[in-house]
Amino acid sequence: MRTSVLFLVMGFILGACNLKKEEGVRIVKVYEESPTEKIDDFIASVEVVPLQTTDSCLISQVFNLHKGVDGSWYILAAGGTTIKHFGSDGRYLNSMGKQGQGPGEYRELSKFMISGDTIHFFDWNARKWIERLKDNTFVGEKRLPISLEAICRVKDKYFVYSEMGANETEKEVGEDEEQEKLGEKKNEKDESLKHYLCLVDKDFKVLKMFDPKDPKRKAKILFGRDNFYAIEGGNYLYQRDYNDTIYEIDASALEARAKYVPDYGAITPPESYLAKIFSENMIAAYQVLMTSVKYPRDIKMAASPEYLLYGYYSGGEVNANYLTIYDRKKEASHIFSSGKTRYLNLFTNVFGYDGSSFYGFVSAQEYLAVVAELPDTPLYKGLKEKAKTLKEDDNPVLVLFKLKG
Repeated sequence: MRTSVLFLVMGFILGACNLKKEEGVRIVKVYEESPTEKIDDFIASVEVVPLQTTDSCLISQVFNLHKGVDGSWYILAAGGTTIKHFGSDGRYLNSMGKQGQGPGEYRELSKFMISGDTIHFFDWNARKWIERLKDNTFVGEKRLPISLEAICRVKDKYFVYSEMGANETEKEVGEDEEQEKLGEKKNEKDESLKHYLCLVDKDFKVLKMFDPKDPKRKAKILFGRDNFYAIEGGNYLYQRDYNDTIYEIDASALEARAKYVPDYGAITPPESYLAKIFSENMIAAYQVLMTSVKYPRDIKMAASPEYLLYGYYSGGEVNANYLTIYDRKKEASHIFSSGKTRYLNLFTNVFGYDGSSFYGFVSAQEYLAVVAELPDTPLYKGLKEKAKTLKEDDNPVLVLFKLKG
């Protein structure tokens, strides 16, 4: 626990000082609401697609959402055992995947990707990569040599955020023995899992990896569970630190600095050395900082060549959803809150970008609530008509929107 806190301190203190100078990395401000701006000034158009509601395709909460090249929708619901496939018009088509322990089956479906007509299923616990066609035909499967916490496809390679066991190094054992001889307290060991970012090929062979013992890597990009985001089809990876700051990392620049790994099996993950570096004063300063920072959850991200969108819920003084629109060209963030604009909730559950529009969803119940508050403007024309056909317990409503510029 102590090592984790120290790790966060380093990510905040050193990252804030040096990150802006690092080639291939940008800092994105994602909180402190823009007081004079309106979300309507940034939205060019909005379209909604209600999903068909039948007993065979009921969806309570969307865990993952992807849009196929043919315009159809692939949805993994929270607690779901299959992926629900809907047409571009929201009509239910079929379900894909199979839970089990046999060939082509997964024990737990945590993530999936779309590549043309092929669906890639990932079972993190069993370390299986399963491929099926969109008609659910089984193609094949692979056993992964490393765990998979998050994955991003960049051309014909993949960046994988992984957990690996920590092993003690001979040098550190010697240091501890020497300290014990002098009557000093030996260094605390962190026996927990370590986090790594690996570059792998299409067969999941590890080509390069980032050694977390590298102080530059630790100072500039914070590692941590649930703080790594990878947007499919893009050239960027994202790290979020505990000061609600996003680091946008160019994948090409990242690959150029990675460590070459000729033989993955020969690598011994290094022990943490942070306890030797940071003082109690630094920990105290970090704890004071955290009392005034809103900790986000239910985070969603999407990116286009012009914008990065970051939506999250904050349970601080005002319970509200927030949306950050980061303009890459101007390097400026525009931040909005549903506490001020209730219908902002139409846009905060953003999942992706299809080349022209950002897309996400809103529950039928929430859609009916926010539509009642929409201004009577051409931008939202037609949304109230769609609401007349919905009930609160219907399937979610897909939302597609374009930004100006």
